[in-house]
Parts: sequence; structure tokens; C-alpha cells
Amino acid sequence: HKNTGYLALEAIKFARIRNIVNQEPHRKDVKFLSYYESIVNLPIRYIDVTDTYEKIKEAVQFYAEIYDWKEADRWLFGQRISNGLEANCKYAEKFNIRFDFSPPGKLIM
Repeated sequence: HKNTGYLALEAIKFARIRNIVNQEPHRKDVKFLSYYESIVNLPIRYIDVTDTYEKIKEAVQFYAEIYDWKEADRWLFGQRISNGLEANCKYAEKFNIRFDFSPPGKLIM
């Protein structure tokens, strides 16, 4: 995961440099998220997953069977409902914003 995250971050950086991509650089707002960690001092972003909760549950069950994860259902429900309460929705995922690649502004001198 660490190396994949690094490669994704580098791809975002390089896609924003005109001389590297040989075309109009990507300038849309991109927020690079990672799973929430309370020990880092980064901004938080909540994603409402109420509509996709059942699909998330299926994915967690898949991994629970592979790794013999006994408390998967309880963890999934507890974490998503707790995040949902913080985000004012039924179920939510919680992330840290690692980098915020907002469109460049104008330089004011």
C-alpha cells in the first residue's frame, strides 16, 4: 500500500507539469486521501457510504473469510456508524487528506 500510494502521488504531481505530459496538464481539484489515523495532524474528510454499505459489507466478508476475521461485522458496523454520526449521515468512511492539489491560483505581488 505504501508504494502504491507513493506512485499514485507521483503520477498526480507529474500529470500537472506541462513539459512532462506533452499536453494540457491536469489542473482539476484532486484530494489525495488515506485511511484516517488519529495520530497524524491532517485535515479530515468524510465520505457518505450509506448507499454502498451493502457492497462494502460484501468486501469485508470476503476478507474476513480469507483471514478468519471473527469480529468483521461488528467492526464494520461500529466504525461506519460512528463515522456517520460525526458526518451527519447513516454510514461514513473517514479519511485524512494527505495532499490537496487544488487548481493553481494567480500569483499576487
